[in-house]
Amino acid sequence: MIGSTFPIARRSVVVVGEKASAQLGDSYDEKLELRDGTPADPKATAGAIAIPADLPLLAELKAFCEHLQGGPPPLSPVEDGLEIVERIASVRSALGLT
Repeated sequence: MIGSTFPIARRSVVVVGEKASAQLGDSYDEKLELRDGTPADPKATAGAIAIPADLPLLAELKAFCEHLQGGPPPLSPVEDGLEIVERIASVRSALGLT
């Protein structure tokens, strides 16, 4: 939740289903909090799944630099990246943002 009355800016994502819920409490959290059971169920069990804390773009840049030094190739071909950039440019053009 983000609001002007909170002393800090915090982003949180919560997914609530019929049988369980999951929460990423902050952009930099290193775990995904899980709750098996409905949110109102006091008997619901809790757990967590560890997730990498690396920033996605930084991880991509590291992988690319390692490839340039003889490491494994990127997981996606360059054509995929080009297609994404072209689609974004098309959307921006359709919205008059170019």
